[in-house]
Amino acid sequence: MSTSDEYIYEVIDNENDARICAQLLAEEFVASNSMIIFDQLTPQHMFDEDTWPTMAEIFNEQLSFLARHRQSGKIIATICACDFYLAQEKHPYESSSAPSLIPYFDLLEEMDDIFIHQDLKQELKPNMVLQIVMGATRTEHSGIEKKMSASDEYIYEVIDNENDARIYSQLLAEEFVASNSMIIFDQLTPQHMFDEDTWPTMAEIFNEQLSFLVRHRQSGEIVATICACDLYLAQEKHPYEPSSAPSLIPYFDLLEEMDDIFIHQDFKQELKPNMVLQIVMGATRTEHSGKGVATRLRTILCEYTRNVREFQYALAQTTNEATRHIYVNKMGGKKLTIIDPTTWIWKKKNDKLCPYKDYTRGPIPNILIKL
Repeated sequence: MSTSDEYIYEVIDNENDARICAQLLAEEFVASNSMIIFDQLTPQHMFDEDTWPTMAEIFNEQLSFLARHRQSGKIIATICACDFYLAQEKHPYESSSAPSLIPYFDLLEEMDDIFIHQDLKQELKPNMVLQIVMGATRTEHSGIEKKMSASDEYIYEVIDNENDARIYSQLLAEEFVASNSMIIFDQLTPQHMFDEDTWPTMAEIFNEQLSFLVRHRQSGEIVATICACDLYLAQEKHPYEPSSAPSLIPYFDLLEEMDDIFIHQDFKQELKPNMVLQIVMGATRTEHSGKGVATRLRTILCEYTRNVREFQYALAQTTNEATRHIYVNKMGGKKLTIIDPTTWIWKKKNDKLCPYKDYTRGPIPNILIKL
């Protein structure tokens, strides 16, 4: 099974490996399976209620496999399978039985029953139909990741741990204070940005594994990052409320208002999970700009979310002309509603207050990119 120089492929034949694989499945499903994301399940719930009970029951059939990274020895991918006949013998479909706590699991059982009684068109027998139950690959070892690491100077990675997320948040805070025209206008400090915006935002969404960083290969330093999330989930957690208390920073309320305008005016269709990727913020260290890093990073993000996570659109708002050029001219984005900060009224604070009337850096558009 050792067909790759980098990876070893093995049958799962012991409980310890089965448990590790079940944990991998739980973590990756919560991050990438659209139905599990919609049901807002936690990795622990998935492990306790689904992946481990399933794996514990069937791994002795020795029809499930794992992939191990040869150098580190870590299990980085798995696929769980069983004899469909045996599965149905143990757990025959009963339409009148008590429902599962998660409707998705009942949906899959119903699909199995339809396959047996309608699709297969022959009698189900032992050792006849292999059921591929579930599978997952760590994001950093997926095919898109190999493509992402194609630069000799830089490595592009999904942000998948709190330490990198914190470093990334600090980078954003520092670069925003130095280069974002609205943040400069509001005279915010890097510490304020980190405490009130970049770290709280990143801490909330990095587990969606839709945010990326760029690491300088030689030094290992994180030199660029982009933060993104599922717009549907963001709106579920923080729906726009025009009568709620204003933010300490008017710019944050302006962006919330633009999100609401996009959803109810610009998009012209019902917002659903795994449909619109919201590109929240991004930054590149000044000394690494001008090398195509920002363009490559955004291209990778959009390729990954389209090909691996099956998003259809991306939404971006930016004050930076170079970033706007990337979204519109290089990635085919379309400008929709455009807000002029100089005439924007901070309604949450005062119906007559224009906090950015002296701002001079131009309008901010909603940009929609078809993935």
